[in-house]
Amino acid sequence: MRDYIIDARVACGPDAEKRIVIPRISLKPSDNVFPFQRTRKQFPIRPSFAITANKSQGQTLKKIGISINQEFFSHGQLYVALSRVSSRQSVTIYTSTCPATGVTNNVV
Repeated sequence: MRDYIIDARVACGPDAEKRIVIPRISLKPSDNVFPFQRTRKQFPIRPSFAITANKSQGQTLKKIGISINQEFFSHGQLYVALSRVSSRQSVTIYTSTCPATGVTNNVV
């Protein structure tokens, strides 16, 4: 990150490893609630948060992404991660262990 740009690489997908530059942009609100115009500069990005499967236990989330870069280390951990949302459409899984088949081992 720099003062006026974010220099990054795409992590996965068809443009994986592609270098991108995200500029800071000026935003003006469209509502005229105040008698003056205000402008703020910010990066057009959405924050995201990461937690482990164990820390997610007991929480209900609207949408999740699961990154399986290595096998889960205990039985039932994948189930805990997948059961945090109410529908299959709310889950995205990325696996680098076997990306062609999307299969991971069940560790017992």
